[in-house]
Amino acid sequence: MIHDVLTAYDDGVVSARDDRLLRLDPTKAVAAAYDGVTDLGVIAAEDFLGLGLDERLTTKIFTNLVYLGHLRADSTLVAETTAGLRLANDFSGYAEMLFKLIGSLVSGVAAVFPSDLATLESLTPNQQAELYDNLIFNGYIDDQGDLLQPDFFLEADNLAWFAVNADLSDVTEPVRELLEDRVSRFRTDPLPLDPQIFADLRLTEPQLVALTESLRFNGYLDADDAYRDKLALASLPLAEFRLALEFYPNRRAILNAMKAQIAGLKAELYTFTPEDFASIADSAMSQRVADALDGTYTSDERVVDEALFADPNGSLDLGAGFTSAQQETVFRQISVVLTDQEPYRLNPSALTDLGFDDDERDQLLGRLIEAGCLDDGLAVSAHWLPYFRTVTNALDFVLPGLEDYSTDIFFLLHTAAGELSAAMTEIGGRLAERAQQQQDALYGALADGFGVPATTVAAICEAVTGGAAEALDVLVAPVLAAADDTGDDVTTVPADPRFRLTYRRVRRFALLAAKLGLDAAEVSVVFRDQDLVGKLPEHLALPPGLTRFDAVLESFDGNIYVFGDGGYWTYSATTHALASPTPKPLTELSARFGGLVGVDADVPLASSPPANCPGCRSRPRS
Repeated sequence: MIHDVLTAYDDGVVSARDDRLLRLDPTKAVAAAYDGVTDLGVIAAEDFLGLGLDERLTTKIFTNLVYLGHLRADSTLVAETTAGLRLANDFSGYAEMLFKLIGSLVSGVAAVFPSDLATLESLTPNQQAELYDNLIFNGYIDDQGDLLQPDFFLEADNLAWFAVNADLSDVTEPVRELLEDRVSRFRTDPLPLDPQIFADLRLTEPQLVALTESLRFNGYLDADDAYRDKLALASLPLAEFRLALEFYPNRRAILNAMKAQIAGLKAELYTFTPEDFASIADSAMSQRVADALDGTYTSDERVVDEALFADPNGSLDLGAGFTSAQQETVFRQISVVLTDQEPYRLNPSALTDLGFDDDERDQLLGRLIEAGCLDDGLAVSAHWLPYFRTVTNALDFVLPGLEDYSTDIFFLLHTAAGELSAAMTEIGGRLAERAQQQQDALYGALADGFGVPATTVAAICEAVTGGAAEALDVLVAPVLAAADDTGDDVTTVPADPRFRLTYRRVRRFALLAAKLGLDAAEVSVVFRDQDLVGKLPEHLALPPGLTRFDAVLESFDGNIYVFGDGGYWTYSATTHALASPTPKPLTELSARFGGLVGVDADVPLASSPPANCPGCRSRPRS
């Protein structure tokens, strides 16, 4: 809970670009720490993640995918598309028939077996299996078929409450997205050619090189030796397989080896286990628990009756969608949440111990909340924290009508305020420590790469970007985003243009500082006295393939124009984003430019230029 609250502060605690990066404002960090601690007693769906509540639903999702034909018996995906995916059949039309069938078995074996559903002849074997599994999932029979609620089927009125379907509506879309992701990954994930697949051919190293070149020349591999079109190659007839003549005798073995490698990737991506759906089921069950609690056991995410969860013999009734074991787990977890918040608030039981009955206690709590001393969660309000932390204020703290109890009540609030303040201080300290660790990690990595001290790198980064927090935003956030995209280590330079430009500048200044032997203090002086940042060129990343430009023009139309070989390019004057990597001819600016070979300078105008002239200020040749 504390983590979730802190990461919600994207203006004062974490970076707005990536909530894994810290950007601390001391005042706002204190407010965030207060909210984090005082929200410990909030009951949210996330509190029930990772408790094993998902196990039944996880299994149900997987088995239904098999029953409905989306997965084969070997757990591999059947279809190449997930459009219109259904996870469950509707058996409502069979409810009465099945209810009576089970009722007829109560006085006999008191069990239901899969063969008993064979009388429902209009259902396919897979549908019968799904319906039988629904009886287990909904708690009417156990895994052996024994009836768990035999008396339920002896009351005709219970037919209205008989659930024959499994509600999987809240997991259908996440499951579809997971399946679609695997299908998409097979199409788009790079698959480099593995030379070891040709081991049986006993090719020499030069032959392997020649074979790879032939496969690349004929369009089967890209420049990185990854398959260009896995789907097309997997179904390519031998007669259409193009290869250098020297490999003609082995063309069948070569094609089969490549098809086998592609098939291996497909089998890996298209094979599923129940565990693949565990996180989906866990999220769904956690939300189901929160929904079931709301209005009965919780209100506005706070527990209504805390005494219930203080009772070791207490229990919950969350409805038919939860087993007894699941409800016990939820009960214990709520008890843990309430225990976690206890030191940081005024515990109502402490007032009971002072001799207040329930009504008196509730009235007193209401007075303290109305006076602003406590918030709705019974934590000392941020405004009153300094007052109740100061022990000498016990001398003049008086509650009218409760003079004999005022000192005792003050010290209850004093204790809670002290614990709350200590927790806030600890959180603030850990945030500051982690923020420093993030900065040290960035500067240390760059220092290792550039061969200069970390303090020197820090001075350069902060001068170029504007500060330590800005350095993390510009240089680290794009790397984290790239890692998220690949799901692995970053092996290519992030595409973010500002990252690339800033990294180049930091690197060049670091190399210059190393050459001149400048330390951190000297670097700071140079940047400040020489205004190096102000003298840097525009924050523009050159278009692909362009290594220099001839002129840069800022326009009254909100654009920046870069002129070079091939024409001109347009950038936004506010974001410095390149409009298009393709150069435009000069004639698009004005027909009078038709005879120009290029633009290598411009003349500033004293007044607003005509509509067909973008330039207003010159830049030196770069």
